[in-house]
Amino acid sequence: MNKKPIFALKLATLVIALGYSLILPVMPFYMENLGAGGRELGWLTAVYALAQTVCAPFWGALSDRIGRKPIISIGIIGYSISLFLLGLASSFWTLFIARSLSGILSSATSVASLAYVGDSSSEEERSKNMSQLGASMSVGVMMGPLLGGILAGYSLAFPFFTGAGISFIAFLLILTLLPESIEHSGQTEKRKPFDFSDLKSIIFGSAGMVLILFFVVHFCQTGLQGITGLYVVDKFGFSTKQVGVIWMALAGILIVVQGFLTGPLAKKIGEKRLIL
Repeated sequence: MNKKPIFALKLATLVIALGYSLILPVMPFYMENLGAGGRELGWLTAVYALAQTVCAPFWGALSDRIGRKPIISIGIIGYSISLFLLGLASSFWTLFIARSLSGILSSATSVASLAYVGDSSSEEERSKNMSQLGASMSVGVMMGPLLGGILAGYSLAFPFFTGAGISFIAFLLILTLLPESIEHSGQTEKRKPFDFSDLKSIIFGSAGMVLILFFVVHFCQTGLQGITGLYVVDKFGFSTKQVGVIWMALAGILIVVQGFLTGPLAKKIGEKRLIL
């Protein structure tokens, strides 16, 4: 996998994480301005995750048919539009619709980017490239809250518009730097239609355990992300900048682990032991 495609994929992954994390320190204050509270913030968090979960298989299957690059591009430009709509939201329900759209389209880029790495990487390089994508996501998660907290000092909507602009730049770079991967990956054979026996074998096979692990980890992580901002604002009276610093510190640890430890440890002790 040459440097240009992996750079473009890192950028796309970073943008998705940046757009998501930009609003973490802003949302408690944004919700307050709209007359909403913790319950409504929980709905926003849930609908984003639900949209990603439901739509990810669809985007993955579509990327098998028409290619990875178109799906990544659709996800990036759509995500830019959804962030712009979030900045324009004047009620909870417009915010809810925009957040739903954001979850639907962000899953397109995430799924197709991972599939692209699988297409283009050798077995020896796959873990390293995957961990680099994870590190790019962590960089976005680290930069986003701090940047969002600073920009929110000018306007609570400013972080959303900034994320939309960054996403549009990433869309242009994806179009110019990222070649299609499927035609070079040996995946030109016709795929059989998906049926429920395939789903059963996935759930009750070894992949099922991996899916359960993903569910547990993201269930806990989403709950933490959804409530932390409200908690520190209510209990300690934190500003948007201070909330951003909390998320930046947490993401910094993720960067060290995913960017510098995962690849070497996978080679040294094996992926199964590393998961454990």
